[in-house]
Amino acid sequence: MTGTLRFASLIKQSGKPYATTLWTEPKADKNFARAMRENRVLTVVSEDVGSKKDFGKIGYHQDHSATYLIFPKPLPENKAGRVVGLNYNELAEAPITDPVRPERDSKQADSRQKTKRAGPERAAKAEAPAAAEHEFHAVLQRQAIWEKPLTVTAKNKSEAAEKFRQAAEAVSFDLADAKIKNRLETLRAKRTR
Repeated sequence: MTGTLRFASLIKQSGKPYATTLWTEPKADKNFARAMRENRVLTVVSEDVGSKKDFGKIGYHQDHSATYLIFPKPLPENKAGRVVGLNYNELAEAPITDPVRPERDSKQADSRQKTKRAGPERAAKAEAPAAAEHEFHAVLQRQAIWEKPLTVTAKNKSEAAEKFRQAAEAVSFDLADAKIKNRLETLRAKRTR
C-alpha cells in the first residue's frame, strides 16, 4: 500500500500516540524496540528549510532531526507512503514507566522465609542484610509551548513566509504565559556501595 494517509485516520485506527526522542540506539530502549516490532512507530520528518509541513513515515527511519510517535495499537502496513495532516494537539502524554526494578537477592528472600518460620528467638539472629541503594539518573526534558496568532498581508506565499519570520523576530514573549511540559527520559539506576 502506497500513497498518503491522514493523521486523523491513524488516530481513529490506532489510538492517540505520544512523542518520544531517542537518546540511545533503538534496540537499547526496550519500550521503543517493542513498539518497532509491533509496528507502532511513526517517524516524523521536519524540514529545516522552507515552509514545508511536517510529515510522517510509518516505521522507524533514522534521521538526525526526526521525532518518533508511539501509537498504542499497530499501524497499517504502509512503508512507502506519507502520513500528512499532523496535528500535535492530538498527542497523548507519554506514559511514565519504571524501567528499574531491582532484583531481590535470593539470600534475602531465603532469610525472610526462615525468619517467618522460626520463633522470635531466631528472628533476631536471622536479620536480612540491608537493601542495596541505587543511584538514579534521568534526562529531564522540559518543553515550553507559547502561541500567539500573527497576521500579515502579502502578494504571495513566499512573501508572507518572509513577513512572518520578520514578525516572529519582533515579538517578545513571557515564559510565564507558556504551557510547560516536563518529562523524564531514560530513567536508569546504578548500584552504589
